[in-house]
Amino acid sequence: MKWLDSRKLTNKTQGSTSNCYAKKSKNTSSNTKKRATAHSLEKSANAYRRMVVFGTMLRTTALLMILTATANAEPLKASLQPEMVNRIVDAIYRAEGGAKTKYPYGIKSVRCTTPSTCRKICENTVRNNYKRWLKTDRSMPFLYFLADRYCPPSVDLDGNKNWKRNVPKLAGVML
Repeated sequence: MKWLDSRKLTNKTQGSTSNCYAKKSKNTSSNTKKRATAHSLEKSANAYRRMVVFGTMLRTTALLMILTATANAEPLKASLQPEMVNRIVDAIYRAEGGAKTKYPYGIKSVRCTTPSTCRKICENTVRNNYKRWLKTDRSMPFLYFLADRYCPPSVDLDGNKNWKRNVPKLAGVML
């Protein structure tokens, strides 16, 4: 540990000796400020480069995730599968009161005398609204779109909220 106590530092590769207490030049403070400013600018530039690289990586990752999700997702078909229509119609039947109600399937706009005719009207409503939904931007799930037509919030706000909560649960899907 002798070399730590020494007042002189030796550069072994060059064989020169410099005194650490040597007199500093007059421009030392301005040189130090310039070096500090240059170092600060270099750190800022490096930080900016890291941010650009990170942003590019983030965008690339997001794009890959979207492409992977769309590649694996099934394309939407022009019409619903019959079993899906049946599940939705059965859920509507239960949500609207089932066999106990005066209006089977919640059909009030058209006169239907038997439950089978009401079911057919409900099936047509589901299919037609699915086709309408495909033409929209699809910003909301299909069943919410259907709820806004089947039980409009302007007519019955509480009914619309209940419909949106109950029918997807009863159908076991969220399209």
